[in-house]
Amino acid sequence: LTLTPLARMGRVRELQRAAADANSALTEEMSIHIGAQVRLNREVQCLQQEREVLSAQVEGLRAELALAEERVTVTQRELEATQNDTERKLLCQICCTNVR
Repeated sequence: LTLTPLARMGRVRELQRAAADANSALTEEMSIHIGAQVRLNREVQCLQQEREVLSAQVEGLRAELALAEERVTVTQRELEATQNDTERKLLCQICCTNVR
C-alpha cells in the first residue's frame, strides 16, 4: 500500500498530534513527580533536623544521668560513713556501759 501525498500528510499530522499528546502527558507526569520529590526532600530535611534535636536532647539526658549517678554514688558513700559512725558510737556506748 502506497499512500498518496495527501494521505501521507494526514498521517504525519496524526502522528504529530499523538506525539504532542504523549509529550504533554509526559510533561504532566514529570511535573507531578518533581512536586512529589520536592515534598519528600522537605520532609527528609525536617526529619533530619528533628533527629539532630533529638540527638542533642539524648546527649543532654545522658549528661544529666551521669551527674545523677555520681550524686547517688556520693550519697551512698555518705550513708555508709554515717552508718559506720553510728555503729561505732553504739559499740562504744555498749562497751562503756558494760565496763561500768
